[in-house]
Amino acid sequence: MKNKLMKLMEKEGFILLLFICVCLVAGGTLFLSMKNIGVDKNVGNEEFTIVGENEEERSLYDEQMDLVNNGEEAKTVNADNSEENEEKTLEEETEEKTLEEETEVEEDLTELEEVETVDNTAEDDENLDLEFEDDDYKETPEIVQDTATISLPMDGKVLTDYTSNTLVYSETLDAWVGHEAIDIESSEGAIVKAAADGVVKEVYEDDLWGIVIVIDHGSGLQTRYSNLETKEMIKEGVSVKKGDHISKVGNTAKVEMLMKPHLHFEVIKNGKLVDPRSISD
Repeated sequence: MKNKLMKLMEKEGFILLLFICVCLVAGGTLFLSMKNIGVDKNVGNEEFTIVGENEEERSLYDEQMDLVNNGEEAKTVNADNSEENEEKTLEEETEEKTLEEETEVEEDLTELEEVETVDNTAEDDENLDLEFEDDDYKETPEIVQDTATISLPMDGKVLTDYTSNTLVYSETLDAWVGHEAIDIESSEGAIVKAAADGVVKEVYEDDLWGIVIVIDHGSGLQTRYSNLETKEMIKEGVSVKKGDHISKVGNTAKVEMLMKPHLHFEVIKNGKLVDPRSISD
């Protein structure tokens, strides 16, 4: 019995010892595992904490750098704006100076133009004087007649009087017409004289009034001689004296061809036909 018990104890003791060893081994292994797990956890936490701190530091650093950069950018912008403002100010000052200079130049040019205008006016006056002197030198006829009266260009009976408000009968036209002239009866070929001093203005042949001579006596006074025989006795531009022979009585005026030989004589004062006998001596 005792031997069985001893064997049993030996057998169970061995198992118990084995179990204790296994437990010890398992416990040691568990302890080491837990310790390693704790270390790993701490290491992970330390790494996580360090990373977090680094990120926060980096965030703060980035924010500070952003502030610094923004400040620098602001300074740069302000500097640029200041430079631009200074440039604009310089440009404005330059433009103002340019405008002032241009204004001064324009004023100077205006003064020069005024001076030149005065000089040119003086030169023009001198040129005009020279031109008049040249005209005198060329002996261009001048009208010096300034008389209020004229002489009739020939003696004779007045066939038709001057009328301004009434009509006279025309044998040639067989009609009553106006007649702002006088018809002086004479024979064909009779001499026609200049009524006053003047310059021959026109010598021409008209379809109705035949050969016509116009003399300008100055002061707005002109005389017109129609129904003449010839235009060869005088030329345009020639000066004549009162009583000079200028043509002869003819029969060239078709509108008065049925009348007796006569001179159709008109007087023009300031562009208006007047009665020749009202200003004749």
